[in-house]
Amino acid sequence: MSVRLIQMPSEETMLASVRRHFPDIDLQNYVINTDGWDHAVLLVNNQYVFRFPLDDDYLEQLSREITILKQLSPLVSVDIPQYEFIPDNKQFAGYPMLPGHQLKKAVLDSLSDQEQTIIASQLAAFLTELHTTVANGHAFPGLPAWLLHQDQPELVENAQKFLPSKLTPTELERVQKVLGTTETMLRNPPTQAFIHNDLYSSHILWDSAQQKLGVIDFSDMCMGDPAVDFNELFEYGKDFVEKVYELYQGPKDNTFLQRAWQYQQWTGVFMMTDYFINDKLTWAEARELFDKTV
Repeated sequence: MSVRLIQMPSEETMLASVRRHFPDIDLQNYVINTDGWDHAVLLVNNQYVFRFPLDDDYLEQLSREITILKQLSPLVSVDIPQYEFIPDNKQFAGYPMLPGHQLKKAVLDSLSDQEQTIIASQLAAFLTELHTTVANGHAFPGLPAWLLHQDQPELVENAQKFLPSKLTPTELERVQKVLGTTETMLRNPPTQAFIHNDLYSSHILWDSAQQKLGVIDFSDMCMGDPAVDFNELFEYGKDFVEKVYELYQGPKDNTFLQRAWQYQQWTGVFMMTDYFINDKLTWAEARELFDKTV
């Protein structure tokens, strides 16, 4: 099914939209971020975040996100966005900015062992809470199903189409192994849970003053394999992932971390094919994750 892309909103359009619907907000100081795949973002006065979806799927998802995050907030122990600025047409929405800064690997590495343990503990608690919400009887109407089984054939096709011009025969063999292993894995789907589905350093915030985590950007949330939410944590290193998993009390099994690593490898292949489709990364950036998962 084709998705209708929405034209990237201009600076003037975003500012005019906020002014028209929320005239009490002072727009003297703002920053615009259009680097994301799914949304253009307007940061106002270092206080508010306004998100503008870039295609029909994410426009539809925004309405669900607003409702589901309100329901989810009292069920998790980390800070998550709570939308307060919602125009009648729901073409965009905003929320008070969460405290803290992005927990990049360099930031985590610079912290004391004690702080790293606190972060691992809070992250494990959040994932436990999130992944057990449905099993504990909470329903989230409209929460989408996991789509990796639909994305897999498209990635196989794109890899065959684009990657031979860029990769060596040995690298292409590795791509085929990653895709083949993923295909086999998807034939035996694990227990499904409410997952964030895009949990990595840009979406994890650390408030050092309050010693508390925040998690943002739930646009890809769905019912899926809980191991997915561990795959991008490998950015912090295997030891950190294992520490979080040890503290995690959600659904576990003998192949959990193996699947998490497999999803990380799959993402590495996806990023390379996306280089040919979307003008977001250089080739060196696009293949960086693939190289790291060798």
